[in-house]
Amino acid sequence: MKKNLKIFLIFLSIGNIFASGGTIYTRYGVGDLYYYNTAAKLSLGGVGTAILNNDLLNLNNPATWGSITDTKLGLNLITNYSSISSISSSTNFSEVKFSGFQLGLPVERDLGIGFVFGFTPYSTINYDISNKYLQGEVNSYIQDFKGSGGLSKIFFGFSTLLPFNFSVGATFEYYTGNSKYETQIVYDDSSDFTDSYFTSELKYKGLGSTLGFLTPNLSNIFGNEIIKNFRLGLSYEIGTKLNTDSSSYATTSLGKKVFGSKSFKSEIPAKLSAGLYLSLSKFNIILDYVNQPWSEFVQNDKKMLNLKDMNRYSLGIEYDQQVKKFATFWELVKYRFGLSYEQTQYTFNGEDINQIAVHSGISFPLGTENSIDLGLMYGIRGTTNNNLLKENIFQATFSINFGELWFVRQDR
Repeated sequence: MKKNLKIFLIFLSIGNIFASGGTIYTRYGVGDLYYYNTAAKLSLGGVGTAILNNDLLNLNNPATWGSITDTKLGLNLITNYSSISSISSSTNFSEVKFSGFQLGLPVERDLGIGFVFGFTPYSTINYDISNKYLQGEVNSYIQDFKGSGGLSKIFFGFSTLLPFNFSVGATFEYYTGNSKYETQIVYDDSSDFTDSYFTSELKYKGLGSTLGFLTPNLSNIFGNEIIKNFRLGLSYEIGTKLNTDSSSYATTSLGKKVFGSKSFKSEIPAKLSAGLYLSLSKFNIILDYVNQPWSEFVQNDKKMLNLKDMNRYSLGIEYDQQVKKFATFWELVKYRFGLSYEQTQYTFNGEDINQIAVHSGISFPLGTENSIDLGLMYGIRGTTNNNLLKENIFQATFSINFGELWFVRQDR
């Protein structure tokens, strides 16, 4: 596999490569990380560490789940479209994926106890890099490098109030997933050589946890009636060691040969998120900062040279008229905007791969408790300097949210 990667880097420097999948960047670590599992989160730039909103299930910080007033169920679908270019060529890539669900239950409102269960993708790997050789000759062939898979997690957690209305929360997570890396050499039909395929697979599983903290409403420190709510939040995803099973094999016309299999640990670094939430009369302003030191990612007792620490900055603005009773349809519509800048975990040839994006979205009511959310993002990632790849990324997320009173005792 190391030899194949070296060959690929030589190809990259030549500039003859075209991609029919995503970029080769996802080959490193566990792939691209997911920040936008819901439409609301995408449209606000990925923020949420300090949001306390009973209309949303905020998966950034479990300490916010005490605001749940009725049972919430959210289903999410995401579509990606990328235009990928190098110095000499360009291509397009698109995909549609189910991006998880979340179910929230209010257990004891007065104590701020809420319970949330769900499934969400954590990372994705998707690339298909090809190069043609000896075109026009008898023994012409195509060499492909393909990658697919990623990590997902199933989680459940709770929140509760502390004295002075501070909130804390925790989740317990089960990580699962697989990564498949393929190298293929496919010869022309007239060639005397036979095709060959080399495959390496990694299967992951392990446990993790996230801790959350949220302040009470601190708006009184400003002494201004315009500021309705002001909160600070922290979320800490504890680093985890995933059990990893590795296998590799080759397939030719002579059959399949297994090179070997082994088990080891993949160490996912901890992630720290800090956020600020400011609510005015009709506007909510949210700021988030996220850090995850991927330079500390270790797989089979080895670090990856092409990984560095990830830092992410985001701003979200929501327009909400906050009309609850006797509201018209359009008075219940919410408009969302966001900006984000990310110093990703990737670095190649002395160039750090960064991303900047603009976000927007809208929430349409389906009655007083249900809604349909749409989130949009346009981002630019990477550079064509030093024979690297640049992406123009379009993302759209569709979420449908159901709210209903379950397990709530009615007064008589």
